[in-house]
Amino acid sequence: MLRYAHRASEEARVNLHIIHAIQAADLRLPVQLDIEEQVQSQERQQVRKRIDDLQKRVGSRAPVRIAVGPVKEALLEAAKQSDADVLIIGRGSQPGTQGRLRDLTYAMVRDSPFPVLSV
Repeated sequence: MLRYAHRASEEARVNLHIIHAIQAADLRLPVQLDIEEQVQSQERQQVRKRIDDLQKRVGSRAPVRIAVGPVKEALLEAAKQSDADVLIIGRGSQPGTQGRLRDLTYAMVRDSPFPVLSV
């Protein structure tokens, strides 16, 4: 998915930004974006390392924003703040109900103020 987004951004000559959402333990908390001043959790550190590794493999150097909160809301809020024109989201490869078009993908497409490309 990152390779596709990177290539698409290069061909369109636009900026690519990576947004990753971490589900907050308390769903009532507001969305938090890039809370660097707080001690980074192990999950946050693992996510950063994984994204860095993936970017190296595909030749991308896109800025990364990690949002914490309810996933859909966190992703949409981060996209709004980054002045996005389109969202490219990945889908699971599992067949059946948990597969290609999960509830989150559907909710993103339905509620996004931007066009959504699901890969």
